[in-house]
Amino acid sequence: MCENSHLDRIETSIIIPVLNEEKNIDRLLETIHHQTYSQDNYEIIFVDGGSKDKTIECIQKHNEFSNIRVVDNTKKTAQHAMNIGIDCAQGKYIIRLDAHSFYCENYFEELVNTLKNKREVGNVGGVWFVEGDNTVGKAYAKVLSTFFGVGSSDFRISNEEKYVNTVPFGAFRKDEIVKIGKFDSRLERNEDFELNLRYIQNGYKVLLKPNLVIRYKCRNTIPAIIKHEISDGIWNSISLKLCPYTFSLSHFIPMFFVIGLIGVVLSFILNIHLFKIIGLGAILLYLLLDVVFSIKNMKSNFKEGLLTLLLYPLHHISYGIGELMGLFK
Repeated sequence: MCENSHLDRIETSIIIPVLNEEKNIDRLLETIHHQTYSQDNYEIIFVDGGSKDKTIECIQKHNEFSNIRVVDNTKKTAQHAMNIGIDCAQGKYIIRLDAHSFYCENYFEELVNTLKNKREVGNVGGVWFVEGDNTVGKAYAKVLSTFFGVGSSDFRISNEEKYVNTVPFGAFRKDEIVKIGKFDSRLERNEDFELNLRYIQNGYKVLLKPNLVIRYKCRNTIPAIIKHEISDGIWNSISLKLCPYTFSLSHFIPMFFVIGLIGVVLSFILNIHLFKIIGLGAILLYLLLDVVFSIKNMKSNFKEGLLTLLLYPLHHISYGIGELMGLFK
């Protein structure tokens, strides 16, 4: 599966799971090419899940890199891709990248230096800055960048360097991730969160460095957003069943919100006055928060901010429905 060339100087292995990423490869490799970290120090391992587009051709045309490899991932999913990449890696340090995200110029250098200088840190990553390509995508990006939209997700909203419970992607030492068991192959989502919790359980720290910016391309259509949120919600519940230590009450607020909406409807059908009052009060409070945060969003772009009035509840309800569905899978 892995054809290891003779790369004695390799300090770091960059692992990138890919599946039909033709549209993103050029920009991704451009951001890698402009890294301050010397190319002599790293290899790039693309782990391909059977792309049907021109992903492989796009990778192969970039001859400005001397240390690129492509290996196959017959099981297609990201967690399997990462484990295959880790097994193939020749570097002491591993940096996980996402193919439709883009990275600041000092990203590699800062991650590696942190791992060299802070032995207590098991995983280190940056802040996830979400971008959209059209009005819907840009409005959705605003939803994913506010406390009302995503709660206390430090890696989305924090500007403070601190220890956290998870970071997106990140960097870690190869020997340590092998020791704690690599990525859980059962999880199609939440694999990063679960891995970081195992780091913490094993006595390591997870460090967020807000000066390291990751730009992520989000979904740009309503159907794609709904599909993605439902799928994320399903896997949040499945992750809880497979790995109970991943439970966080805040992650299930959308599900409780959906249950509350169902309860309000039933209270009117069954004519239960107390539940009507409580339920309507909760809905009015939610709508008030929706309006307040959307007005804030309108200050930077009125049309996008107005659209967040719809996207906040769409985001929460779709995710909550997914969590309910996941409980029965």
